[in-house]
Amino acid sequence: MRKWLAVVGVALLIVLALGGVRWWQADNESGFEEALSLTAAGAERVTYTDWAGVRSRLGADLTSDSSYDEVAGFLDEAFEADISPMSALLESAETLHEEALVRKVPVSLATVYNTLHQFTAAGLLREVAVEGAKAYFDTNTSNHYHFFCEHSGKLMDIATGSIRIEGLPEAPEGTAISRVDVLVRLVDKR
Repeated sequence: MRKWLAVVGVALLIVLALGGVRWWQADNESGFEEALSLTAAGAERVTYTDWAGVRSRLGADLTSDSSYDEVAGFLDEAFEADISPMSALLESAETLHEEALVRKVPVSLATVYNTLHQFTAAGLLREVAVEGAKAYFDTNTSNHYHFFCEHSGKLMDIATGSIRIEGLPEAPEGTAISRVDVLVRLVDKR
């Protein structure tokens, strides 16, 4: 009888443990699986940010009534803490060159540009032209679009699916469209 009770007790513990693990997994899932299911077919790279986690980590108390300045401050803090999708973007060659010099790395601006262009040619970076010769280099090489804040000079990814491009013209004979770049410029509200 004791042996039978021990077997039943162990079986019951196993069932409870498995049930507890399944309950914990279901209760602790992030929105990643749901976000992944919304990704466009054929996407080569996916970016996901748990904004509730970012708010919690930074102690931010944002609501739908938060001001533009409060949200901008939160995004700046997340960027500086390197916990937002914006922080996946590299700076301009000039900024990287300045940072290298501050850290006493003797490198020329031409070397920085040549290296970034080699990484771009190898498909490791994507060049984002902002103004004239000024360009940023993005680690996200998939087809996506950007916000550019004219005041701070920050480049931010636009959420996938937020922009739909329709009615592209036919490419001239002997050519094909390789990509479409969209840069939405932002200014501070007054």
